[in-house]
Amino acid sequence: MKKNFIKVLLLITMLFIGLTNVEAAAYSIGVGSKNLTKGSSTKLTINGGNVIGRFNITSSNSSVISVSEDRAWIENGSYSITLSALNVGTSTITVTPFSVSDNNGSPVSGAQTIQITVSLPREKSKDNTLKSLSVEGYEISPSFDKNIFDYTVNVPEGTKSVNISATPTDGYASVSGAGEVNVVEGINNIAVVVKAENGESKTYNLIVNVVDENPINVQVDGENYTVVKIRDNYLCQEPFTERDVTINDNLIPGCYNPKIDYTLVGLKKEDGTILSFVYSNGKYEKYNELTGASIKLIILDFEEEILGIDKTTLDIDGENYKVGKMGNSSKSYIVYAMNIETGKKDFYLYDTINKTFSLYDSTQLDNLSKLNQTYLYIIIAFSVALLLSVICIIHLSVNKKKLVQVLKNDQDIKKPKKEKKENKEKTNKVEEEKPLEDKKKDNIEEIISSDDDTEMYDLFEDDKKSKKKKKK
Repeated sequence: MKKNFIKVLLLITMLFIGLTNVEAAAYSIGVGSKNLTKGSSTKLTINGGNVIGRFNITSSNSSVISVSEDRAWIENGSYSITLSALNVGTSTITVTPFSVSDNNGSPVSGAQTIQITVSLPREKSKDNTLKSLSVEGYEISPSFDKNIFDYTVNVPEGTKSVNISATPTDGYASVSGAGEVNVVEGINNIAVVVKAENGESKTYNLIVNVVDENPINVQVDGENYTVVKIRDNYLCQEPFTERDVTINDNLIPGCYNPKIDYTLVGLKKEDGTILSFVYSNGKYEKYNELTGASIKLIILDFEEEILGIDKTTLDIDGENYKVGKMGNSSKSYIVYAMNIETGKKDFYLYDTINKTFSLYDSTQLDNLSKLNQTYLYIIIAFSVALLLSVICIIHLSVNKKKLVQVLKNDQDIKKPKKEKKENKEKTNKVEEEKPLEDKKKDNIEEIISSDDDTEMYDLFEDDKKSKKKKKK
């Protein structure tokens, strides 16, 4: 019995001594993936928490797998290198300790290997269709078909959001536009886009119609709008504060600014876009607010008539405004605007390059205006002087003609009496040579031109007597 006990004790002692001499693995290796596709890569990591020394790394087929480094130095840590897949095939990666020892100074030996397989990459999927499309709690129309891309769903008045579910047919495809989506009264156009693995996309259009039992439809500048009636769909921003207005016996969410005395309401376009309009006495005017240099402005029409500043139309953020321009090559314009925070109207300089506004020195415009008046007075004075000059020239011309006529008459008076007598004799001779009928005609014409009624009467009496004689 005692001998058996001693044998057992000796056996246990030998086993204990043997166990203490068993050395655990001094290092290990690992890779991110043993199966690669051509053109891809992975990491090889050498873990040596209890060793110090150099390790050599080799690839059995460097045309299939290449290593970024062929050696690694480790001091109680780890080291990683890159394995790149160059061609289809297999390659064995071998890690061999070279002059490596553990913390006790004992040498570490024994190579370790990992086999890597490289294949051609899978062709990317081009499936960009949906497997299903639905709106939680409601039925879409028509029934879903992956080859139909336009759907409609009606939801009750007051609905603020809907939950859209969309599942792609292919697991590698991605979907955008689904999930919880905010909606407003009327038509809401929602695009659900499916993007295939190869990058090609397809769009499913979903119209969510939030039914308005009593819509307020208006038309502004030839475009149709619907008045927004839910406050959450039209929020106010400083310096405007909430103030509701009554339109068609409906309490409508509005925004008010006492500085400029503007009340804004929201009008929704047919595509669902909500815009702000100034509302007053049943009329709507589009509200355009521009920001620059920490100021918020409403641009007004430039009505000033200033010499040197031309009126023109300028597009600012998609809207046309009447502005002033200094010179043809100027890139800066003068706008007349109202500060919505102070309500003050003034002139601003607008830089078209940087799209910024800065307060313009209005005294310059006053000076230009005064200068314009001076120029106007000068032009008027010059015009009056020119007119007087023309009148004088005309007057002198008329007087000159009269003077010439007087001189001519005077020359006629001074002609020798003999010449006059000769002219008279010539005239009488010509008269005598005229036939009786011609003389009679001349006599008649002379009497008619004299306007003497008595002579006219005598003429007719003589004519009667002459006719009687002819009859006899």
